[in-house]
Amino acid sequence: MAQTNDPLAPITEKLEPLQTRLTDYLKVLLKKLNSLLAPLKTVVKELVGAAKQIAVTVGKAAVDAVIQSGEYVVEALDFLRTDLKQALKFLRKMLDMIRKATDPSRIAGALKSLMLKFLNLLRKIFSTIVAFVAHLDVIGKMVAVFNTFKAVLQVAFRWIAKLTGINAVVKKVQTLLKKVVKEMKKDVKEVTRMVKDVARLKAA
Repeated sequence: MAQTNDPLAPITEKLEPLQTRLTDYLKVLLKKLNSLLAPLKTVVKELVGAAKQIAVTVGKAAVDAVIQSGEYVVEALDFLRTDLKQALKFLRKMLDMIRKATDPSRIAGALKSLMLKFLNLLRKIFSTIVAFVAHLDVIGKMVAVFNTFKAVLQVAFRWIAKLTGINAVVKKVQTLLKKVVKEMKKDVKEVTRMVKDVARLKAA
């Protein structure tokens, strides 16, 4: 709609920057995370194969914690990619619907339904990232345990140096994702408000 008093204009103004952010997460952030966490993927595979032997030295709890959290982090990258792509599809549909609208009240129901789906997916992405950060914290703490036995472990497992040296990577990724969590928390609240705004269009 071209009118300056278009009630959908404020929604468009909020959705467009969100579309830019999510696109950046998909095309830039995930690529960076995959690159930074590549050593972790390799080490987790090695650790799974040598779990019993290493557990004798560092303890089963430490080994299991690194494996479980490491596997979550690796799988979560794929989940985030899939969910971000779907979220962007919802955003494109909403923006396209708004641009083609001639009467806001006529699209209010369909727009609200689509926005609710988008909101639920955004909450899911947010929860995945929060869990991602928590699992990285576990890895960081357990790597400190492995570091205590580094000299002993390296005799039999040369690759263990990659694990004990991964703390810097973990901290860097956590710093990146904590910024995303802060921003996405605001986005979830904003979209929640938008759902209510769209519902009011129908009532009007």
